[in-house]
Amino acid sequence: MDFLECKICHVPYDENDHRPRIAPCGHGLCSACVKTGIKYTILECPKCKKKKKNTYVDDIQTNYDLIEVVKAFRSKNISLKREPESKEYGSINDDVCRIHRKAISHWCFNCQIWICVECLEYHSKLVSCSTTNSFKAMKGMKEKHFTDIDMLLSDFEEGTSSAKSQIQEHTDKRKEFLESAEKHGEEAKKLGNFLRQGTMYKERLEESKQFLNIATTPLAFSDKLKDLTQRKLIFRSWSVKNLGTTSKLGLLKALKEKKQVYTEIVIKDVQKMYGKLSQNEENIYFHTFFKQTVADDCICMPFDRLQKLIHNEPSLVFLELTLGGVVKGRVHIRLDQKIPKISENTIKILTGQHGPTLRGMKFNNSSDHFISLTKLPFKEIPVTIGSSGRTIPKIGDVRGYFINGYLETLYFYVNPPSIVNIMDNLCVIGCIEDGLDIIQECNNNYGSGVEISDCGIVIKLE
Repeated sequence: MDFLECKICHVPYDENDHRPRIAPCGHGLCSACVKTGIKYTILECPKCKKKKKNTYVDDIQTNYDLIEVVKAFRSKNISLKREPESKEYGSINDDVCRIHRKAISHWCFNCQIWICVECLEYHSKLVSCSTTNSFKAMKGMKEKHFTDIDMLLSDFEEGTSSAKSQIQEHTDKRKEFLESAEKHGEEAKKLGNFLRQGTMYKERLEESKQFLNIATTPLAFSDKLKDLTQRKLIFRSWSVKNLGTTSKLGLLKALKEKKQVYTEIVIKDVQKMYGKLSQNEENIYFHTFFKQTVADDCICMPFDRLQKLIHNEPSLVFLELTLGGVVKGRVHIRLDQKIPKISENTIKILTGQHGPTLRGMKFNNSSDHFISLTKLPFKEIPVTIGSSGRTIPKIGDVRGYFINGYLETLYFYVNPPSIVNIMDNLCVIGCIEDGLDIIQECNNNYGSGVEISDCGIVIKLE
């Protein structure tokens, strides 16, 4: 049934890409061969080589009668593919062209098929086709696929190595976990209850948001707004408690057990948000902020970068000295240089919930006095700089407080506009029970920024 296949590519006709068409010269060919035969709107018949200008694929007439014949054969499940006339011709598996029954010699990159010398003559005339020797083609294919295989095997080795390492890590952690399974089980249960509570608060907050969005009258809007505000405060309160369960707090507890000490400086700018909150929101926000500095939301840097940041960002700056260990002794503030006249500027020193907390001192033109930190959820212990009643302390003046217990964090912050002057001249001194450890740790972190004095360990802000 050769009349049911294209005389050029020898592919059986169909109703799609190989639709039978009649060239102007009368030869039959399929739509695919018409496309490859047209170059710059000139159709060259692959059979007789006659040319016709200004020709497009749709200009070539479709042989609808032949399409009906093809449909009839297919409806009776009659194969339109050409079968080998005898076994001596072989098959495609025997490296013989299925069209011309000749040995395969080349590969067509465009058609993605193996071809013989007769096929090569036709494919070479098509602009879209590119051919090569079968041996070169096989060599190139092998190199490409072997390269892909090598890359896959390399990725496999890396992946398995990482997986083995993680398996060992998880095995070790599992072993540690099993040693304190009961304790961790209780903690997990508490956290589960805590998260379920938070999920409930979250759903209520989202519900209030939706209600506020669909409110159409002022009274309804006010009611929904009041409800939303209350739920916001509840959710923020829950978030504050949630921050207390973060990994860094666990690290501090571990350091306490090992009686080790470490330090870091944390810089925070909260001035953008300050002043935009209600009294209750402000209390919750500041409490959340201080808890975050003990968690992961912080910027740690050595002292040599601290001054540059303060000069570049002269806003409300917080310094955190995290000791995270058992402290026994005095923590001091010492003035190393003369501070220029300070008016309405505040130095406040605070500590976290697990240790003693301090009240700050305010400088003014008449006398030094302690201010109450009513906006901050911390207890207060007075700390002074210089002699009582002195507006401008003398160089070398030191005043401190005694600690005997676990100190988690010291916070220092200063209000503008004289923040640069204060930071240039203020240093923090800490006396620790295991003094050698903190000296070594500070020197590792900050180099020459740490020294020993009569008062204890001096960490200079310079």
